[in-house]
Amino acid sequence: LPARKAPGPDGFIAEFVRACWGTIRQDFLDVFQQLFELRSRGFYKLNQALLTLIPKRADANELRDYRPICLIHLVAKIFAKVISLRLAPRLGGLVSPNQNAFIPAASAQGPADYAQIGPHTGLRFPIVAIPL
Repeated sequence: LPARKAPGPDGFIAEFVRACWGTIRQDFLDVFQQLFELRSRGFYKLNQALLTLIPKRADANELRDYRPICLIHLVAKIFAKVISLRLAPRLGGLVSPNQNAFIPAASAQGPADYAQIGPHTGLRFPIVAIPL
């Protein structure tokens, strides 16, 4: 995670975790273990975020002069990153070949190929295929 990204409602940024890792390491590991084992109480609060508006310029008077940002708890950000990194190598086997968006090394052309195969396979029901 970027070191100085927007803090969450807890007020912590990733730089804090890096600077204090020696002290908070075991606490983080304990929290993650509880989250992985789904035996946590009160962690529903990690799933909460704070939506706020940041002015784009000093004289912000209208809604378009603001930029919305969502402040998410740092522990939740790190946990989501860990889960996504652990799942990434296995996603190809978990997701149907017909649903390959956001899969590394998957082609967006695959579903288009399936759409074009229909008329040539002798299907007994009408099908509309749009060549891309």
